[in-house]
Amino acid sequence: MPTTTNSTSCRAKCRRASTNRALRIELTNLPDGLDELLEPFESLHWGQGEGHANEGAIDAVLVVGRSCLVGQLRRHEQSVADERRCTPYATSPPLVPTPGMRPLLLAVPLLACSPAPLESRAEPTAILAPLRIAAASDGGLAFVDLTSGAVLAHRESGPLEDLVVDPFRKQVLAFETIPREEGGYVVHHPLDPTAVARRWFVDGTARLAAVPAGTLVFERSYGERWRLVGDRPLSSLPSPLPRSPFVEGTRALGLTEDGVLHTVETSPFAVAAERPLLLTHRTARVARTSSGLCALDLENGVLVLRTLEATATPLAIRAGAIVDLTPYEGGLAALVDQPLQLVVVRGTVAHALPLPGHPCGEEHPGCHALVAAPPRVAIGTRDRVHVVRMSADLRLDLENTLEGVHGPIAGPLP
Repeated sequence: MPTTTNSTSCRAKCRRASTNRALRIELTNLPDGLDELLEPFESLHWGQGEGHANEGAIDAVLVVGRSCLVGQLRRHEQSVADERRCTPYATSPPLVPTPGMRPLLLAVPLLACSPAPLESRAEPTAILAPLRIAAASDGGLAFVDLTSGAVLAHRESGPLEDLVVDPFRKQVLAFETIPREEGGYVVHHPLDPTAVARRWFVDGTARLAAVPAGTLVFERSYGERWRLVGDRPLSSLPSPLPRSPFVEGTRALGLTEDGVLHTVETSPFAVAAERPLLLTHRTARVARTSSGLCALDLENGVLVLRTLEATATPLAIRAGAIVDLTPYEGGLAALVDQPLQLVVVRGTVAHALPLPGHPCGEEHPGCHALVAAPPRVAIGTRDRVHVVRMSADLRLDLENTLEGVHGPIAGPLP
């Protein structure tokens, strides 16, 4: 028997679970936004509504939609009569009932309904928040929801060679080239659509990173240097362009083609360490796993996982170049080429998934081509964006391919 909530964008159907002490709420015509979906239930009142038998006999409410459990509320008896308390399960924002309010949903027992008993249900799966990333497009910069493939916003720009999310200032950093000319612009794109983008010129090429003190620009222009752009006057340090830059706290680390791991403190801006590593391939990358800093290297055409103490573990996967590397659930996710593959490493076990297309890093070495958002990985290639999903047993499946956007990519967006 359908019951309508106070929201015009979704409808709810209520029914009893076979335990006769649980209320199952099935949603239809759901909006895409999770916040809109949960809004009608923020003031959910325990009980079955006026005039129904066994009022107050519900000890659990399941909110179900699109074949996944959106939320689960449980009632806990208190010493004070009729006082109710609930805790959210796998929900955001929390679902909090307001005592004394009239129920938004009037539950009517449906005797013919016989879903699986509440006690025998499998562990519910938490709903996945929308995976939003920034990606290059033919007309500029696109903000994309990978769960639906929808372009949420678009900013006009020239060709993009690199993209980075700046979570400290809620913006996307881009290096935008000038067609048929040397040089380009470092551009700050605020996520707030009412804010104005800022840019400055680089007479050469650049790669980017966001640190608490500002924007770190790895620049090749009349020499190579790392430059910190923030509220204070510009500071720079002579250093080669890194192929694997990443940020840890106030420090930035980058592995350069000569196999040296550079560590720079950004507040104040100064070189903290320079450590040569025993690597064999110029496209080797470094990232942090749950076991510490590790390098992904190539030796005789085979991927090799190395610790900084030079312990080497061949991974039995052939490749000709490493395009990008990022931490992923305690291990690593790598985009490699020749042939193009996504490689996920957990401990010393590696799984690979062949991908169509060509890497964006062929034309722009060092650009960001991976976004890790477990259980998904987004891969930006020269022509499109792939979304790969990893199962609990490390099986990799190509979930979606988005046309009209391509690498470089950055995310997830805050």
